Amino acid sequence: MKTIILFLMAVLILTSCHQNENKQGIKKTIVTGEVDNFDKISEHNIVEIVIPDLLAGQKRFTQEIDNNGQFRFEINIQKPTEFNLKYSGYLIYYIFPGDSLHFTINSDCWRKTTSTYSEESNFYTLTGTSEKMNSEVSKFMAIYRDSLLNWQANSDSVKNTDALNFLMFKNNQLNELQNSLVLL
Repeated sequence: MKTIILFLMAVLILTSCHQNENKQGIKKTIVTGEVDNFDKISEHNIVEIVIPDLLAGQKRFTQEIDNNGQFRFEINIQKPTEFNLKYSGYLIYYIFPGDSLHFTINSDCWRKTTSTYSEESNFYTLTGTSEKMNSEVSKFMAIYRDSLLNWQANSDSVKNTDALNFLMFKNNQLNELQNSLVLL
């Protein structure tokens, strides 16, 4: 009986220590932003942060943009996290516990005629604690999505060309990707 009580006390102590350790790692992370000339596009008044989570699915945080074109999120996170900022597009950023990020969004994003990731990301300016890292990630994602994942161009080239022309198309894509990586 004495061993069982000691065992249960040990489990209780270990569990409480583990819970305290987890609570200490969680920090408030703030994401703010503003939309330039918001009065011209006030019908687009929702911004969303989507955090992919393998176990729990996606965590979604939605904010309404106020009359001044501003929004604010306060998110408690425990580890560096990828998140998608969803407004006129769906862009990928990274945030760390305790970070503070600020987005300035050009309202022309709703009148765009582009479909590339790099042109879409030009509508968003980021400042804050992980600005440099997110800038580099954004450059990489533009290359990755626009060059490697250009599904429409791949699909069109498969439908409209023979095998030799498709091979030349893919070689050109590879050369463009290599050249753009050198520029980074």
